[in-house]
Amino acid sequence: MASRAFLLALTISSLFLVHAILASASTVPNDRGNPDLDAEDLSFLEEEVEGEKPPHTVDFYPEDDTTPVFDETDVVVLGDGNFSEFMGKHRHVMVEFYVPWCEHCKALAPEYAAAATALRGEDVVLAKVDATKANVLAQKYDLQGYPTVLFFGDGVHKDYPGHRNRDAIVAWIKKKIGLGVQNITTAEEAEKILTSESRLVLAFLDSLVGSDSQEFSAASKLEDNINFYQTVNPDVAQLFHIDADAKRPSLVLLKKEADKISYYDGQFSKPAIVDFVIANKLPLVTVLSKETGQDLFDNPIKRQLLLFAMSNDTKIIMPAFQEAAKLFKGKLIFVYVDMDNEDIGTLILDYFGVTEDGPKVLAYTGQEDAKKFILDGEVTLENIKKFAEDFLQGKLKPMYKSDPVPDTNDGDVKIVVGKNFEEIVLDETKDVLLEIYAPWCEHCRELEPAFSKLAKLLRGVESLVIAKMEGTRNEHPHAKADGFPTLLFYPAGNKSSDPMLVDTDGTLKALYKFIKKHAKIPFKIERPASVSQESITFAEAWKAEAFVRWSSSSRTPFSIGSFGDPTYGGSRRVAPRRSPRCQVRLDLEEKSKSASASASASARALEQFKISADRYLKERSSIAVIGLSVHTAPVEMREKLAVPEAQWPRAIAELCNLNHISEAAVLSTCNRMEIYLVALSWNRGIREVMDWMAKTSGIPVAVLGQHPFVLLDSDATIHLFQVSAGLDSLVLGEGQILAQVKQVVRVGQDSGGLGKNIDMMFKDAITTGKRVRSQSTARVDAIREEMKDVEIIYISFSQMLTSSAAADVIFTSTASETPLFLKQHVEALPPASEANVDDLKEVVEANKEDRPMKAMEAQSIITQELKQFEAWRDSPETVPTIKKLRSYADTVRASELEKCLQKIGDDALTKKLRKSVDELSGGIVNKLLHGPLQHLRCDGTDGRT
Repeated sequence: MASRAFLLALTISSLFLVHAILASASTVPNDRGNPDLDAEDLSFLEEEVEGEKPPHTVDFYPEDDTTPVFDETDVVVLGDGNFSEFMGKHRHVMVEFYVPWCEHCKALAPEYAAAATALRGEDVVLAKVDATKANVLAQKYDLQGYPTVLFFGDGVHKDYPGHRNRDAIVAWIKKKIGLGVQNITTAEEAEKILTSESRLVLAFLDSLVGSDSQEFSAASKLEDNINFYQTVNPDVAQLFHIDADAKRPSLVLLKKEADKISYYDGQFSKPAIVDFVIANKLPLVTVLSKETGQDLFDNPIKRQLLLFAMSNDTKIIMPAFQEAAKLFKGKLIFVYVDMDNEDIGTLILDYFGVTEDGPKVLAYTGQEDAKKFILDGEVTLENIKKFAEDFLQGKLKPMYKSDPVPDTNDGDVKIVVGKNFEEIVLDETKDVLLEIYAPWCEHCRELEPAFSKLAKLLRGVESLVIAKMEGTRNEHPHAKADGFPTLLFYPAGNKSSDPMLVDTDGTLKALYKFIKKHAKIPFKIERPASVSQESITFAEAWKAEAFVRWSSSSRTPFSIGSFGDPTYGGSRRVAPRRSPRCQVRLDLEEKSKSASASASASARALEQFKISADRYLKERSSIAVIGLSVHTAPVEMREKLAVPEAQWPRAIAELCNLNHISEAAVLSTCNRMEIYLVALSWNRGIREVMDWMAKTSGIPVAVLGQHPFVLLDSDATIHLFQVSAGLDSLVLGEGQILAQVKQVVRVGQDSGGLGKNIDMMFKDAITTGKRVRSQSTARVDAIREEMKDVEIIYISFSQMLTSSAAADVIFTSTASETPLFLKQHVEALPPASEANVDDLKEVVEANKEDRPMKAMEAQSIITQELKQFEAWRDSPETVPTIKKLRSYADTVRASELEKCLQKIGDDALTKKLRKSVDELSGGIVNKLLHGPLQHLRCDGTDGRT
């Protein structure tokens, strides 16, 4: 009865608790701040930065409250409080350390649970630890990433090195908990093993039981990739190259390589045997693979010499490399990297930053300090020997990866590469904040808005440098990153010391306060003027921002006028398919008239400006496309603006360095040159892109401005979807453009220009293109039907001219970068005529009536994909609120529940009842939050608002 009364009381208390949570969910705890900064007004830094995520602690709780659909009853839950006691009661335990939000952890969970069920009844327990709630264990075992899986056996733990699936986990554990050693009693068994095994360890003992066998068996369990055998038969021992009269115990390690026999004559104990096996199990030259990688990592010899070569080159080079390996055995590990193996060779080549062609030899100190050195000169035995000796004696100069130094570096965020690191970062006269990032890192993208705004805020401070370095392609000994992003601060006048790790939240205010506190050179910034202040003058209003004219009914396209300002109309020739929802107008004559207007007119203009400014704030982070196509510009202009694919990364980097551009992608083909971007202000961003296009092409803005088209948000998305589907091509439904869109994604991801918005839009465009081609009639079928009976024949070059004379149409291709035939050449051939890609527009016009009918199905698909994309874009706006609400509710529930349990006392509750109480309070919170969270997640597709 007492327990029921308690549960009833707790239920009522939980209801009041959740009511309090919901009532105060919008309340944000006060920032206690830094005493040194109290005098400075930082309220303007609290303005939300577009795209900025809340502090990382909010992400410690999953967004949804659904329970796993797989059975985890055989997995034991451990934590700081019960870990040691549990380990003391079990001989073999595998432990998965995880964090709730980790996708890799989520993928492992069902496989891990299935392995636990399969091993039920064995001498092993599978457990898991939520690392976010076990700080003591996380520090004790130095957890660097998740999931981390450790196996504990007989008081010793080691990393699980195998695959993350049920069968691999079960097989690996069974070896660990089994005998580990196989007995060989006959010569026939021995011969089969010698034939099938590539390497093995054999112990020649007096007895298959006893202390020597136990030590040997214990050693076998610490070695994953080599099998252990034991025998008492002298005939078997002789087959394994052990003298039948040798003293016992004797031990031999056999390999099927040139250096195939290694004898052990040390103390017959578990640790000594393990050290011998690790030191000798590798061949003279190890071929790097996924299987041998772990052996190299575990080996006590950390310094390596690596040979990078194609398999054809090894016939000449490998003998010298193997001979050198004999001379440095026990001091260096010699590794061969097969450059014909794309899975391994390319990956390792990128890691070491090797760009030169031909065979290369590198020296590597191992992962502890990861220094690399390259052999200059021909790969010969003498050169390898000298290189290895200098490496061991520390005489070599390290090699560091580096991108080329950028031609210009005038952005708010300075670009740092390996070659200019010392010039920028180690300048003793500057305080420097450096972000080390990776282009594929989502956390880096989330930090980008606040980091960029910080750089803009501090760009006027001469003593400060805000910089970033791409950490996968650039290195420096003073810039070590354990993960991405890593923020390091280098105080002025103290560059010889290690940099400070910036361990604050990645918000604008937190970053500013960190710099303010630790900068050696004091500085102060002026609070930015607010456009909402009544003191703003009419002239300042005109200079600050253009009037924004919104019109929901008008669909008039606009072009970039002769002064680089967007103007209505213009001389552009555009197919009447679509135009922006908003138009921009800057009229110099209208501005001069307004400047001389009456005071009342000025007041009205000021009010209009305020409305414009409010709309500008709403417009930030708009998606836009600006470009020229076969519909709007002649081929001569498109050729000047074309960006070769090899230069896309450079173009993307330059665009992203513009003041109002945060993401960019370039689609450049023979028919179009289009730049897709996310602009912090589309009006200013478009101007910056126009200036960039004029600069790179050499075409004056006054000329260039008559031809581009500009589309915003949903219009930009629709355009890209139509392009990917082939609806905007000269030949309806042609497939080449889809491959070109895919290439934009690949290049953009490598260069770091694709943020989450452009990246998702292009991926959805690829999906749209595939659906249109597979589910509609808007594809190229006519040519396929007409040419289905065509045969291809091969003729000799001597017959080619004769055959050409009889042909109606000749298709040729060339790799030449300059024209082979000019117009005057064609004019010299009376029957021939010259045409370029723009002449295809006549064909388009001839088939114009048939295009809308074929494209109708495709437009329906595009509309569906557009709706899904816009729903995705809207959803991130509610995610921070959902996370904060969930985090706050869980934190308050846990705190109040703990207080309640402490008042009752541990003696009054059994373990089972305590668990029931915890689940009850959590269930009440989840039920009450379910409705509000569902409405927050709702994108309107089901009719709700």
